[in-house]
Amino acid sequence: MKISKDQLAAAISGFSKHREHVCHTFNDHAQRRSLPIRITAPEVKGAFAAQALRWADRGDDDTGILHDEQAKTAVECLFWLWRDEKQQGLVLGAMQSGKTTTSLALQWAGPALYLLTGQRAHPFYLISSQTGHEDQTKIELERFLAYYGDLEFAVSEENAAIDDIDAAFALSPTLAMYRHHILRDAKEELLAISSLDEIVHRRVHGGMGIKQIVGLYRRATDGGYRPLMIIDEPQFGAGDRIVEETNSSRRIPCMLTRIFENIEDEIGRDRKDHWFVGLSATPFELHDLDRVWKVRQYLSPAYSGFNFFGGSTIADGVEVDPPNVMSRTEAARWLGVPFFADISMRAYDGLARGFHAHARKIKFDGDQAEYRTAVERALRRAITAILAKADDEGSIGICIRAFNDNGRTERLIERLRLPGNKIEVVRYFGSEAADLSVKRIIARRKHLDLPYVIFVTNRARMADAFPRRVRFFIEFAEFASNLNALLQGLLGRACGYGKSSTVIMSDANKEITDMYAATRGGYVHRTSPHSIVVNGFRRGAPSSMIKLTREMADATVAGFFSAIDRQVVEPAVPPGSTSLNPPRMRGGKFRTGPILKVAAELKLFEHVESKAIREMNDETGKKFAYLDRIVTVSEKQRFFCSLNKTCFLYHFYC
Repeated sequence: MKISKDQLAAAISGFSKHREHVCHTFNDHAQRRSLPIRITAPEVKGAFAAQALRWADRGDDDTGILHDEQAKTAVECLFWLWRDEKQQGLVLGAMQSGKTTTSLALQWAGPALYLLTGQRAHPFYLISSQTGHEDQTKIELERFLAYYGDLEFAVSEENAAIDDIDAAFALSPTLAMYRHHILRDAKEELLAISSLDEIVHRRVHGGMGIKQIVGLYRRATDGGYRPLMIIDEPQFGAGDRIVEETNSSRRIPCMLTRIFENIEDEIGRDRKDHWFVGLSATPFELHDLDRVWKVRQYLSPAYSGFNFFGGSTIADGVEVDPPNVMSRTEAARWLGVPFFADISMRAYDGLARGFHAHARKIKFDGDQAEYRTAVERALRRAITAILAKADDEGSIGICIRAFNDNGRTERLIERLRLPGNKIEVVRYFGSEAADLSVKRIIARRKHLDLPYVIFVTNRARMADAFPRRVRFFIEFAEFASNLNALLQGLLGRACGYGKSSTVIMSDANKEITDMYAATRGGYVHRTSPHSIVVNGFRRGAPSSMIKLTREMADATVAGFFSAIDRQVVEPAVPPGSTSLNPPRMRGGKFRTGPILKVAAELKLFEHVESKAIREMNDETGKKFAYLDRIVTVSEKQRFFCSLNKTCFLYHFYC
């Protein structure tokens, strides 16, 4: 399309003002944080006219665009990378709040730290193996560099680390020059990791694995560079695996653990020559660690999501509205489709016994074939009712996850027989979604003027960013296995800037979501497959359980465990067993365990709740862990003790 001089001038002017605003935001916050780095934007002309046109024509697509909140968050990270002695950092962000763009701005750590310390940081990304994640990151990185690669860096004279900097960088102190000249021997920018435990024996997307990452570290450190590993969602694939063997069990470390161990073995465990920064909305494994500096993602009122985590606010002073969350029972009333509340995909396409159990529960008199017909009719009516209730003009999207199985989802689509002249069906699974992000899949649909239903299976998690026009999300999972799965699923995909989403989920998952909001992101459910909350849960709120371990160098605690061994474990747990087999009491008596009695006799509760004990380190360097603390445990022996018909689970760490 031919462009006029006035249109070109308007594009250049708008792009110039945007870059100047980014510089102003960065510099203002850097001054507030006493970070002596300033950036300036050269005039846009000539070669940068193409970038100006791309920026002007972006529409609603802000891919690679740096907003105020991400710029300020990046400044916070640069400050900690410069001033803090810790090598590890965490950016705690709300779901779909711009963490990816924040991570791109960490490319600025290269020129900034070079001017401040003389160190040549080599930032690179460690992402999941999801093709959508890689696709999104590559596109955003390319556009970020195009928009901001020529911004010039300067440091105050009193904070300059070196007097005689590289001549080429001194002439053009930009990110582009730093990448192309200072890092001229460091080629890798983007690595992919997989969630598979046995990565060494499997091919990962792009052919990158542990050996390649370790090789990058070796080349970088040998060349005088300091690697900066930027990990998007560090908990993804972070679960250790326990393998049960004869009379023992063996722990297979997760992939990230093996990556770090191999890096430390390769470059030396005591060398302080690398960083890593993780960015996550559900950092259950890192959130409570003291060895990690933390930065909270800045948010604006335009964001829709959950502005809290772990019982605390993420961004202070900002009013943020979450997406509208409805249970299927509530949605059935709202839509006027009563049977929608009785839909169970397990009963729809599962074993006969599962159907019969559900049929008895909902008092359904027909057989499974009749139930399938009723489910399909109700789902068709629900989709039509949602589109009728939507107040949007033009095409809107509904995202549905019925199964995590592609074949079953395809059969459901065929049986629904949605009218193709009124609703387009989009598939984000199987070969049709290979190597494409969800945004690209939606953009490539045939009928851009029609509303659409996008069906997903095991995708739509982590980095899958849905566009704003996908207004409704229906999740048919009955009960989330953990908080990470719930938050990083369709609930998280419904969050984001400029969104006004409605999420429909099971009554049980809605209850967990309500409790999560009521406790401001408390640990109201199992957090993730590889973390343990050291407390119980009472009506969705954590109790005040305290974790005690045998290894604590404390006489009272040692006496408690010794008494429990004598009075509970030895009489009731056979040697070599992990199950409780206490003798049954007769004559109307019930079984008891003297655990609370022993604790009371030793004044254990008063002892561990004293301030001196709470702040004391034991000889292993570990602290007593209290409410809202998470620990990862290696081995545990469990046994049950029934007290007045209440079942308590005790963990003994040996």
